Order: sequence, then C-alpha cells, then structure tokens
Amino acid sequence: MADARVKNVLRSLADLHSEVDYAIDQASTSLSQQAGAGDVLEIPDITSLTVVADGDTDTAGQTVTTNVTTLNVNLNPWINARLPQRAQAQLLNSGGAGQGGTGVWAQGVARTAISNLRASIDSNYLTHIVTSAWETGVAVANHTNVAGDTLTSADILNAMAALTDNQGVTENDLVLFMSAYGAASIRSISTFVPNGVQAERGNLGIPMIGTVHGVPIYQSSQVPRLRTVTSTAWDISTNVLTITVAAGHGIAAGQLLTFDTVTAGGDMSTATAVTSTTSTVITIAHTASDASATEAGTITIDDSENVMIATNHNYTARSIMPRVRVVPDPDSSGDHMQISMVWGRIARAGYANVIHSPQTSI
Repeated sequence: MADARVKNVLRSLADLHSEVDYAIDQASTSLSQQAGAGDVLEIPDITSLTVVADGDTDTAGQTVTTNVTTLNVNLNPWINARLPQRAQAQLLNSGGAGQGGTGVWAQGVARTAISNLRASIDSNYLTHIVTSAWETGVAVANHTNVAGDTLTSADILNAMAALTDNQGVTENDLVLFMSAYGAASIRSISTFVPNGVQAERGNLGIPMIGTVHGVPIYQSSQVPRLRTVTSTAWDISTNVLTITVAAGHGIAAGQLLTFDTVTAGGDMSTATAVTSTTSTVITIAHTASDASATEAGTITIDDSENVMIATNHNYTARSIMPRVRVVPDPDSSGDHMQISMVWGRIARAGYANVIHSPQTSI
C-alpha cells in the first residue's frame, strides 16, 4: 500500500508540475517526458549536401553523412528532507493545526520541493550552456559585449545574427535569459517592449519580462552572475599572470575578472580584462613581481552572463514527474522524505550566445 504521506505530497506535486514554467521549459526541445536514469537518446544531424551548378553535368553521387549528438539522462538532483513525527502527522491528515484538512502542509512541502528542484536544474542547464557546452578554447564568436558594458541595441542584434547565421535557425527559435541586473540593463534599450499584457502561464517559474527585437526575455536568478572558476596553479612572468584551470571554464578574452589565491601572491582585486584563453589556461596582465605557486585559487567573473539560445538545437530529457519516497531515519523517531528528478541535456555547438552585461548597477 502506498504511503499516505507520499500520496498527499504527490497529489500536490502533480498539479504544480503541470504548471511550472522555468528556463529548462523554454530553452530547449524536450525529447522525452518519460526518461529514466541511464537512457541514451541519439539526435541525428545530416551534413550539408552539395548543389551541382549545371543539371546536365555528370557527377558522382555524394555520400549522405549523419552526425549524431548523444544525450545521456544521467543527472539526478534530489532533496532529502527530515520529517519529525509532528510533520508526518500534518502530512497524513493533509493539513495542520487549524487548517481543517485543506492540505496546506502537503502543498507547502510540494511547492517548496518543486521550486528548489527546478531552480537547481535551471542553474545547471544555464551554467552548462555558458561553459563547456559550446567552446573549445572559448571562441569569442560565441560571446557578445565581453567587457560587460551597459547593453545596446547593437549587442542584441549581433547576438541574433550570430545565431540565425546557422542553417535551420530563425528569429522565432530564439529566447533570451537574463539576470536581474541584465534585465535592468536591457530595459534602457529603446526596442525593449515590456510584457504588460501577457499573463504568466505557470503557477511557478520565471517571468517573461518583455521582448527585444521580437525575442522573448525571461528573468532568472539562475543566470550566472559573478560566476566563480577554481584554478590549480598560477604564474607571474614578465608582467603576465597565467592561471591554470580545468577545461570547461567558459571564460573568453576581454571578460573582466578578479583572482584570489591562498598565498595572496597572485591576487588581483581590481577587475581586469583577460588577454587570451585556451581550454585550460587564462592569461591576464599583472604588475606584481615574478612568482608562481601550485595552489587553489578562485577566479570571479565580473559580469552577468546572460544567454540567448536557439531552442531547436538545445535538447533535454527528463522524468515526467518527480519521484517521492519516505525512508526511516535510523537516528530518530522521524523519517526522511526524498524527492528527486532524473534528467539530461545536450546542445549543438554554436547555437547559443553569451551576452555579457554589468553584474551590479548599469
């Protein structure tokens, strides 16, 4: 027999889950709503075919080449909530003291769980796009306004052009996700049209704040802002600071950053522009004396990394519903309620553009 506590929370989760509207819902093509852990989905892509200029000219038949992008459903965010006996009683009667069995307690657990889970997924997805999803050595072509200045109409148009220059992408495929400060910056653009009439579709989720040049804009606190990257070593030689990082750092030449180390020898407290990058090395001008260290360091990127995405080349797959179960807590009279989701994501390189903007005031 199903646990009544699980049934009460699932009942509320089912209603909420059907109405949520987060970045993950707007930014990608969903391949499966019933994905299970370990599922592998292949996404074919046919390479361009050559057009023969003269129809009367003999030519050998060309081979049709198929590239396959593989999506692995291997991500499993989850919540482990400890429930004391009093909370369990409230879940069992679908309410609490003075609630008359209205399900307020179960609804509260479900609403908080789905909000936290979906926000976590959005953070993972948007950071994935900003970092290793797109670039080998971080091509500046996939970035706009790398200095993080106040946004202009030209910045938006250039990002749109970079994406629609890909075959199979039109302006109708584009969507833009911005941090709160990115949204503040874009509101100063004359072509920004606020969302004054469209009602929000979801009971839970992120707001559509308007459009710019016809592209819908969503504001999300999960858009990377002041993102940090961990380093493993640094070296200062001839006024150049070289920082060693893992692949997938997502930092492009021209971005402003600060750097904090354990010994403070290579510290850089004033935001300074990156001069060049490779997949594992970042270089930046530095005036300190020659020195080096193999130690942990923290790079802080001094901007908001807003993302414009071509949704028809970004893919996700996830379970149709969160999973809920209750397991005993061996150290108390209470139990643990565990709520989890299974999902995966993949994207084709070059089908997103990181639009940088100030991380604080405009």
